[in-house]
Amino acid sequence: MHKREVVEVLSALASGAHPITGQVFEEDSPYNHPRVIRALFGSIELIESRSGRTRKTLEEINREQGRPLRSNMRWSEEEDRRLFDLLEEGVLTAEIASRFERTRGAIHRRLQGKGLLEREEMLSLSEEELLRVVRNRLAARGDESIVRDSD
Repeated sequence: MHKREVVEVLSALASGAHPITGQVFEEDSPYNHPRVIRALFGSIELIESRSGRTRKTLEEINREQGRPLRSNMRWSEEEDRRLFDLLEEGVLTAEIASRFERTRGAIHRRLQGKGLLEREEMLSLSEEELLRVVRNRLAARGDESIVRDSD
């Protein structure tokens, strides 16, 4: 298999799609886990750097593949604080995703990782209902403890 073909397969997997059929993987697929995605993009970078190409940043790769610029990037404590502040102000996750240059799914997964949303809630509640649930949980727990929770 040529390097180009390997990169195409890895790129499809990293984008959450089956490399042959193009079918999008389920949200709970291992290919949608941030560590796996980073590993796949890292593999692509290694292959391309060994073939004489310059190394691309994750933002460049995201731009090329039509994803929000901060897709699959680590969250900082500052971003967490801004996320919680916006939620407390009543900003919906779709707007937050736009401001953070991430997907709505990434915002929801971050809230799930911080113990503020359950998977079932993400799938069944409207944006407004999600916001109400998260705001109530933030108020009950206090945002400083949540910012420092593990991912």
